[in-house]
Amino acid sequence: MMKSFIEYIYNIFDKIPYYRDNHYSIHKEWETIPIICKETIRNNLTKFIDPTYREKIYEAKTSGSTGEYLTIGWKYPDYYRSIANTWRQRRMYGIKPSDNCVTDHAFLMNRSGYPSNYKIILNNNVLSLSKLYLDEQHMEACLEAIMKFNPRWFQIQPVFAYSLAKYCSTNNIKIPSLSLVELTGEMLPDNIKQYIYQVFKVPVVNHYGMQEFNSISYEALDGKNLILEDNVYVEILNQSGQPCSENQEGNIVVTSLTNTFMPLVRYQTNDVGFYQKTSYDKRALILTKARTSTIVNMHGKKLDPSIFFYLTERLNRFNYDILKFQYLKRGNTLQCNFITKQCVQLEEMRNLINNILIQTFDLHFEKIDLKFSEQDFHIEMGEKRQYYFELE
Repeated sequence: MMKSFIEYIYNIFDKIPYYRDNHYSIHKEWETIPIICKETIRNNLTKFIDPTYREKIYEAKTSGSTGEYLTIGWKYPDYYRSIANTWRQRRMYGIKPSDNCVTDHAFLMNRSGYPSNYKIILNNNVLSLSKLYLDEQHMEACLEAIMKFNPRWFQIQPVFAYSLAKYCSTNNIKIPSLSLVELTGEMLPDNIKQYIYQVFKVPVVNHYGMQEFNSISYEALDGKNLILEDNVYVEILNQSGQPCSENQEGNIVVTSLTNTFMPLVRYQTNDVGFYQKTSYDKRALILTKARTSTIVNMHGKKLDPSIFFYLTERLNRFNYDILKFQYLKRGNTLQCNFITKQCVQLEEMRNLINNILIQTFDLHFEKIDLKFSEQDFHIEMGEKRQYYFELE
């Protein structure tokens, strides 16, 4: 291991209470250092942060795509240093921070910390579009805003990009100012990537990251998804926790190299993939199992499953303190699986869920089942654990 890496890890193990109290040591074999998961962090949250730091921090909340939230704290200099690694990649495509960017959102918090369902928001050189709605009416409104905005690049999720591309193709709409489409947040199937490229006629690049680390890999000009080695250390491990060889599929475990306030060492991402060496001494990462995109189809509506992020946030504003969640749709029945610390009045919560879905999304379920557990639950169906499934 490089000297700078060893010094960085040594300081983390010495300063951060969780690692120090559990006798983590850089002098041990690296493979013997325990792997941590999201639940480990949440159950020991105060022990994962630097107790000596007193300045303002930047907080990033994970998306909840596995049905489990986590808030990550960063020192501002560390955060900027981390995203600088990503911007070096974007500059290879001629993109600068000052360029007009179109992005997407599930919901945004208003000044009172309440989830707000704004569909289109313009903030300086960023146009943010709600990805919750995938119907033609919303696509029309989005394209109208995009054409007025003259974006240089997109940074959006594949399913939303595909919906925009399909609307553009059907209505013969061109976006002359566009020069890059960056897809992130979900696995990127080749056929979706190719379709988006055929419609927009600009480079379509894959950006793999998560809020815990910012960026993990980014597609280079030669099409390889290069691991950002200045930002993260990535391991591919088999079921026994041993390193996989090149082209051997395994669990993706990541260590942060830039976050000194809340550093994560050997963090289980729950994603699966393998690496390949390049001719220029870099490693490319290939995902095989990760978050995948789905669409909620009901009563002629097309919605992104992120509507259930919004629903969960609304419920937590009523002090339900939901720690984990999963939503299963069977026909016209919605089953809600929750882990929460609170005692719940079932009928009150059921009515609240029903009212939120009707008032916000015009979704009417005949039946809403509530299930609570003190232990973990999930349905994998051959993929990474997800928060939403449609079952027959």
